[in-house]
Amino acid sequence: MLYSYQVRDKLGNKMEGYLEAENHQAVINYLLQKHFFILDLHEEKLNSSIWFKSVAKSSSNKVKIRDLSSFMRQLATMLSTGLPMIKCFEVLAAQTSNIQLRKTAAKIEASLKTGLSLHEAMAIHDKVFSPIFISMIRAGELGGSLTAILLRIAEQVERENQINNKVKSASVYPTIITIVAIVVIVFILAFILPSFMKSFSVSGTELPFFTALLLGVGNFIKDNLALLLFITGGLIIGFVTWGKTSSGRLSIDRVYLQLPWVGNVIKKVEVARFTRLLGLLISSGVPILAAFQVLEGVVGNQVIASAIKEVSERIKEGHSIAGPLNKTGLFEPMVTQMISIGEETGTLESMLGRLASFYETEVNYAVDSLMSVIEPLLIIIVALVIGAIIIAIYLPVFNLVTTMGI
Repeated sequence: MLYSYQVRDKLGNKMEGYLEAENHQAVINYLLQKHFFILDLHEEKLNSSIWFKSVAKSSSNKVKIRDLSSFMRQLATMLSTGLPMIKCFEVLAAQTSNIQLRKTAAKIEASLKTGLSLHEAMAIHDKVFSPIFISMIRAGELGGSLTAILLRIAEQVERENQINNKVKSASVYPTIITIVAIVVIVFILAFILPSFMKSFSVSGTELPFFTALLLGVGNFIKDNLALLLFITGGLIIGFVTWGKTSSGRLSIDRVYLQLPWVGNVIKKVEVARFTRLLGLLISSGVPILAAFQVLEGVVGNQVIASAIKEVSERIKEGHSIAGPLNKTGLFEPMVTQMISIGEETGTLESMLGRLASFYETEVNYAVDSLMSVIEPLLIIIVALVIGAIIIAIYLPVFNLVTTMGI
């Protein structure tokens, strides 16, 4: 639970901040141990907390990847000059452009003043900072390499931003084409086709089977448009709700991995992310088992996340990484073989870095290849459907002309 507090220190300075604890008494005990005089202490409810509200505000207040990368770089730069940690966050709270990050920096500053370490203060804001980064920062604090680790985090954030932008930009065009095509086809079937066929129904001309079939579909859509929209909306809401459950998300992610072309891209993205993050965690001094346990919660695809969890259990029993990873069947032989070599030669960190670089390049090639197939395929399908509708519209005309002998 998250608690908000106001206290005074021995010198009478007023301070405020947030603490995460199991109960109210635990916070009191902690603050008293720090010799603070408690002015106010209350639990922040999920539906009323300023902190949670600020996270859920409009997209202009959300923390963008670019902003987070800049935040980490600025923090690393200031720490490298010898500026005290609290002063660093005071500066960040004053000059950071993103509103959400500015508020977060101010709250971290307040938490640091109460004696929390940096990773403890950041862990409170898990909607902003990934568990991966919290673990790396914790290791950096223990190992005395915090500045270098913050720079690695910034680089990783930028790297992930590039991959995400590549995948998102590739999916935008097909999505727009598909939505526009569906709207146009429904409009033609429900409104254009029936209007065009009225003259033939008045003249008593018998419509060809294909035209009559499409006309029946169009009339059905037009007569039941509100009901169809309601059902479609309900199905979408139901599917999204189901997709947020553990079983639903696992099922959907399993289907994604089995899709032609798309499944291959998803695998490459997840392998690139997995190897890069595992390498970063290990190089930061995080133990291998702890690194796997952190990765379980940050891998996007739940099928792969479940596989990582299984590997984590095998490592806990004393197994190596490569063997259990190979048994999942989700990682290519090259991945498991290079990891095996890295484990045997003590170059695991280096091998993971090479694998990550290779698969990040493969993601770019795979996305480009996928788009080179999907774009013309979509255009052909849309052209065929609209062409079939046009033929259905003009078939009665051709039949009439043939009948009249013109």
